[in-house]
Amino acid sequence: MTGKLRKKTILLMRQGKADADAVANERCKGSALTVALCDDGKRNAQRMGVWLAAHDLMPDEILSTSAERAIVSAEKCIKSMGIGVQDLRIDHHLYKAGPKRFIKVLSGLSEQTRCVLIVGDKTGLEALIRYLLSGVDSDASMLKATSLAVLTFDALWSGLHAAIARLDQCVHAASLPGRFPYPDVNGDERRDRPAYYYRQSAVIPYRKKHKRIEILLITSSSNKHWVVPKGIWEPGLSARDSAAKEALEEAGVEGIIDVDPLGSYVYNKWGGECRVVIFPMRVGHVVNKKQWQESHRQRQWCSVRKARAKLYQPALLPMIDTLLKTVAAK
Repeated sequence: MTGKLRKKTILLMRQGKADADAVANERCKGSALTVALCDDGKRNAQRMGVWLAAHDLMPDEILSTSAERAIVSAEKCIKSMGIGVQDLRIDHHLYKAGPKRFIKVLSGLSEQTRCVLIVGDKTGLEALIRYLLSGVDSDASMLKATSLAVLTFDALWSGLHAAIARLDQCVHAASLPGRFPYPDVNGDERRDRPAYYYRQSAVIPYRKKHKRIEILLITSSSNKHWVVPKGIWEPGLSARDSAAKEALEEAGVEGIIDVDPLGSYVYNKWGGECRVVIFPMRVGHVVNKKQWQESHRQRQWCSVRKARAKLYQPALLPMIDTLLKTVAAK
C-alpha cells in the first residue's frame, strides 16, 4: 500500500491575458470562450513550460477548459516542454466549474498518474486551491495571469478531499527570464523564442500535368512574397508529419510526402539561426477556399521556370533541382 501512496502533484495554471483587439471585436462580446490569447500571454505560457521542464515537473496528464485562451495557453506551455498537443485533453465540463467538478475529474485519474496539469480561469482554479488547502483566505487572490500553483498530496486520486493538499510554490510568469534557453531547457544560450522554434520543416508541393512538373507556390502571411508551406517542427511530430500539417494549413493541400528530404537550409530569425528541412509533396487533393484554414493567402500553380523566378527564398532553388531528379527517377 505504501508504494501506491507516493506523492502526487497537481499543477494549476491560470490562462493568459486576452488580446485587446479580440475583446473589442463584436464577435467576441458576450462569449469569453472565444476570446483570443494576447502575444504576451503566449510568451508567458511558453516560459512556464520551460520552467516546468527545467524543474522536472513533466505532467502525465494535461487538461484544459474549453475556453480559447486556456487551450492556447496549454498548447504553448506543453510544446515548450517538448510535448505534442495531441496529449492535451480538453474538458468542456471544466469551464466555469466549481471544485466538485474538478475533484470528480481528478478522482478518475489512473493511480499511475503522478502529475497532472490543469489550465483554466482564475475563478475556477482559485476555488479548487481553496478547497484542497486549509486555512486559505477566501478573499485572497493567488493566481495572476499565466501563473502556476504547485500542489502536492500523499493519497490516492480517488481519495481526494478538502484540505488534503499542500502548496509547494506559486510561480508568476513575470518572475521568469524573458528569453529562452537554447538548445534545450538547460542550455546556456538565450534566444527570443523557445528552442523548438528554430527547427522547422517545409514541403515543395508539385504535380504532374501533361507530363510536366508544376510547383504550387503560396504567398507569405503578409502576401508580400511567394513561398512554399513552411513552419515550426511541432513537438510530438516528425519533421515530415509537421510539414504535412503546414501544407494543409498554409496551402490547403494534401498528398504523398517522400520519406527522404530534399535538403535543408538555414536562415536568421528570432535572434538565432533556424534550420529548415525540405520534403517533396506530390499533391493529391486541394481543399476548397472554405476549408482552407489560411485562405487569406494566395496560391498559384507554376511551371518550374516560373517558380524559380517567383520564389522569395533562393536557398530553395537547389531543392527544386533535386526534386526534378527525384521525380524523374521514379
